[in-house]
Amino acid sequence: MSPHPGPAAAVAPLFSPPCQRGTCLAARPPLMTFSRCPFAHVRAWAVLISACLASCSSDEPRVPQRNGTSLSVPERCRFITEERGPFPVTFRLRNDGPQPLIVRWGGGCAWDFRISSCASSFTDALQPRDPCPCLCEFSGCPSCGACGPEEEAIAPGRSSDRQWEGGLLVEQPRGQSTCLEPRTVPAGLYRLSLPVYASSEDARRSAPLRTVVKDFSLPAAGAVVALDLDR
Repeated sequence: MSPHPGPAAAVAPLFSPPCQRGTCLAARPPLMTFSRCPFAHVRAWAVLISACLASCSSDEPRVPQRNGTSLSVPERCRFITEERGPFPVTFRLRNDGPQPLIVRWGGGCAWDFRISSCASSFTDALQPRDPCPCLCEFSGCPSCGACGPEEEAIAPGRSSDRQWEGGLLVEQPRGQSTCLEPRTVPAGLYRLSLPVYASSEDARRSAPLRTVVKDFSLPAAGAVVALDLDR
């Protein structure tokens, strides 16, 4: 039976902390001697030791970072799924309040929102940052035009969808400079923080009415995460 999707449940360890650190030592006292133990008992211990070795050698999920490093995903930040990434998601921004609300999340140069990972205690930044990236797959960097609209007004009773591909661009060395390569993030727990403004003037002054914070998992149910901007 496949595991039920959701945050990884805590499981009592079969081995002592040294195994979890990669030393792979069994938690219980060793058997007296093989000659005095039933074969089934010896075989059971062999299975447990093999499981420990496999656990210590298996690759843990890691969240890539912009500087080319990565963070290990602790158990509390994992999400059990049989799906394989990438995990694109649509953020549905809904305004059920009485007045228009402004967000700065468009095709321009001012992406005023933050996506962070539980693996970093929600301190990293995974959202797009460069509207004209210098990708490693090309020999040179592109020449980009002017920025597009930097803000959007969402009317009362309306919603607006924004997509995130479930990844980021990370720095890689290229000669005397750097370029950017795409990386996908693993299944797990993440957070979106989105400042909401009462007017365009407030948006230009970076004076938000509120900041909407939404914790979500990847993969998301239906690949959609809804945000109420008026709360």
